Amino acid sequence: MNRKPILYFDYDGTIHDTMRIYKPAVIQVTEALIGSGYEVEVPSDERIASWLGMTAADMWQDFCPDLPRKTRDEAGKKVGAIMTELTKAGQAAWYQGAEEVLTEFRNRGYSLAVLSNCSVGYAREQWEAFRMERWFSAFYDSESYGWIPKPEILKEITAEESYPVIMIGDRETDMISGHAAGGNSIGCLYGFGSEEELQTADFLVKNIKELPAAAALLERK
Repeated sequence: MNRKPILYFDYDGTIHDTMRIYKPAVIQVTEALIGSGYEVEVPSDERIASWLGMTAADMWQDFCPDLPRKTRDEAGKKVGAIMTELTKAGQAAWYQGAEEVLTEFRNRGYSLAVLSNCSVGYAREQWEAFRMERWFSAFYDSESYGWIPKPEILKEITAEESYPVIMIGDRETDMISGHAAGGNSIGCLYGFGSEEELQTADFLVKNIKELPAAAALLERK
């Protein structure tokens, strides 16, 4: 008997329209750094979006490698705190159609989980804010795995599973993760990764509403 794949979703840029809370948080903290005398520039929207999918450490290394480590750590915590405030204020949002797509997957009998390069606290906040237990069995965050690369985390999660795996995401590391776990990957062009970055995907979608059809095609392969 064929068994349905377990679907692992990246979160930011795949389900969560993260720029709504990430952009204002990064800009506010950057302006505070400038006000404190640090020589940093307010980043463009494109550059801010490029950091989504990275760990916080990698983001700050890319953005401000010359800042003292302590200052970078404090800035990262401030960005997280602002994002929490905006989420609690109702400013966070999922992509239009996300809830309907997840409900369709659930009704078709798929098991769903999230795997994100995020902290324990962020995962918990998002889980509670969007009542994600309605669709997902788990939210796996990188911090709980010592910030090891996402492909290694997915391999560890799926090591004891005998079900097929499909990883759904908007960055190259998501495509690598799906293949590293012996499964397939779906690249989401509506997120923050480019078509070139997602070229190793087994299937590409331009809209979140295309995901059920893409998963069904891969399931039949």
